Amino acid sequence: MAKSITRILNKHGFTVDKESSQYFIHQYTPEGEDWGFYLEHLKDIVDYSENFDPGEEFAMWVDAKRNGFRGVPEYDDLWEDQQWKKAKLEAVANEVE
Repeated sequence: MAKSITRILNKHGFTVDKESSQYFIHQYTPEGEDWGFYLEHLKDIVDYSENFDPGEEFAMWVDAKRNGFRGVPEYDDLWEDQQWKKAKLEAVANEVE
């Protein structure tokens, strides 16, 4: 099952690296965010997708921008990037299920 989920993730542009007892899932967003997260099991991508909150991610990056973190896109582009991430996760989760 892990190999088939890895293929699905790869098809959607993610790289998957096994690190000790976890998997590191990674890709760059259209706005250039170096987006990555850890999962204990690859099937956990479904739960991660269901719990991903684009508004929370947006707020985190807005705070970073306000605190001088460089490279954060303008707000409209940032919001679109978070929506893209949610759509990408949903597409992967739909295929995994």
